Amino acid sequence: MPILFRPDMVPLILSGCKTVTRRRGKKRWNVDAIHQAWTKRGGPAFARVLIVSVNQEAAPGSPDGLLMSDRWLTDESRYEGFAFWPDFEAAYVALNGGDPKVLRQPCWRVEFEVVTEDA
Repeated sequence: MPILFRPDMVPLILSGCKTVTRRRGKKRWNVDAIHQAWTKRGGPAFARVLIVSVNQEAAPGSPDGLLMSDRWLTDESRYEGFAFWPDFEAAYVALNGGDPKVLRQPCWRVEFEVVTEDA
């Protein structure tokens, strides 16, 4: 199963700056599996990624049901490819239909690393 990413995230993924993605719904990826990374369904892959870890969070940035420290959120925003956590939250809300309620719903934290770049 491929993983879809926004086109503006491709340089961050290929440079190793973005190494985490959060997804709603059922768990679709397994640790140690390799998946194609796409920017649109059925489009060409821009990379293949190895799934390093998959963990469910009670809400984005809240793995234990409690909001984590500012330091943890700063690190997590960078793993997501953003300088600040509020920037990530705005993008996450927009990608998930625009309703801020998604920030209080469970998601999967998927950590990955690029194993090959596709031309």
